[in-house]
Amino acid sequence: MSDKHEGLMHKTYQTLFVIYAPITLISILVKFISDTYVSYLYLTALLAAGISVLVGVVMCVQFWRHRKIISRDKEVDIPIIVRHRFMIIYIPITIISLLVSSYYIFDKYVKAVEFYGQGQRTEIAILFPLKNELGTQLEDAEQARTGIGAFVVNFPEYSNHYHLTIFDHKNKYSTSLENEVISKIDNGTKYFICAYSEVCSTLAEKFDSLLEKSDYDKRPLLITTLSSAMNLPLEKGKFYRFFVRNREDARVLAKAAFEKGIRKASFIVTSDAYGLDASQAFSEA
Repeated sequence: MSDKHEGLMHKTYQTLFVIYAPITLISILVKFISDTYVSYLYLTALLAAGISVLVGVVMCVQFWRHRKIISRDKEVDIPIIVRHRFMIIYIPITIISLLVSSYYIFDKYVKAVEFYGQGQRTEIAILFPLKNELGTQLEDAEQARTGIGAFVVNFPEYSNHYHLTIFDHKNKYSTSLENEVISKIDNGTKYFICAYSEVCSTLAEKFDSLLEKSDYDKRPLLITTLSSAMNLPLEKGKFYRFFVRNREDARVLAKAAFEKGIRKASFIVTSDAYGLDASQAFSEA
């Protein structure tokens, strides 16, 4: 009894090793070549599907080679479901279903983790106004082009790690902006950098609903800049901002005026999120 038990355990260990070893080696090889990690579960599914297809093809070939002998089973009084005729029809259906499943697994998961090492660059989408709704170029547009160009020229090593795309949202939240964001999320964009408060605040408010329309694996980060509005969200792992708020600007300005003995002030602001927030914050300060 003990010998049988040890024999079973030994065979089980050998079987698991034969299954586990190639999967581990493939995963290590992919990690070494492309610096990406592929789940053992997906590799197991791919290998199982591939082996099943190979076995099915071999069975079809063997059936054709021995078709004369196999055809005699019609004389045997057995259910049709276990006859060779039924099996030879069922095998191609199984092969087709496995191929479809394998393609789905590859397209859905393996490509998502960059199995062949393509697309290793971190995708960054910049949402910035270059022109207004009438098509006139904004004053900041030339500065943005110069800044991005200077960054690429001065830091060429980052070109191997990051891929930048720029979308002109024309300082207005629109359906085209939503479609662009959803498309970028589906393509695996990791960071969204949004400029200007009015557009960014609306985008942040609707960001979760846009995620529901996409098929994302990991939530991207929304980073706001050139956006000083107070209603922009802040949450670890979701929303970040890289720009001073109106409240800080107004307090510094009010303090400087107060220290000089100024007790009254008149000011003119733009009729947008920046101006309205700034005037309110300055009045309160």
